[in-house]
Amino acid sequence: MKHIIYFIAIILTMFSTACMHNGGDIGHLYGQWRLEQITTGTQVEECDTVFLAFQSDIFQIRKVNYTSFETISYTGLYRRPDNNLMLNIYNYWGNDIDTKQDTVATLVSLEHLYIDKLSPLFIVKNLDSDNMVLEYNNHCYHCVKLD
Repeated sequence: MKHIIYFIAIILTMFSTACMHNGGDIGHLYGQWRLEQITTGTQVEECDTVFLAFQSDIFQIRKVNYTSFETISYTGLYRRPDNNLMLNIYNYWGNDIDTKQDTVATLVSLEHLYIDKLSPLFIVKNLDSDNMVLEYNNHCYHCVKLD
């Protein structure tokens, strides 16, 4: 009987402390997003293979190949100063970015997203519970919330 009570207490503790940010206010950014398109002026590039996830102060960008089911991921920490979104990418495809060679390989793999720094600063143009529009280097990233 003691084991069951301990087990229930541990489970309740885990659920009551998980996913808390800013005193429990996780805001609109929290969750899974799909990048729908990247626009530059009148040019529109459809994109449905890139996903962004935000939890606490951690983010992940995942690019999925629907043919081979291979996933490339970038992970790091983010901050939201003012009306901006600062990403700091520390990990590429499960490996820490430690050397200049790691940095170059990561930036080459991010070229399809027009990201040219490991710490890009996006301007938040729109963010609500369903849609997010970010701007970086004259490109607008249109995302929809998945959960």
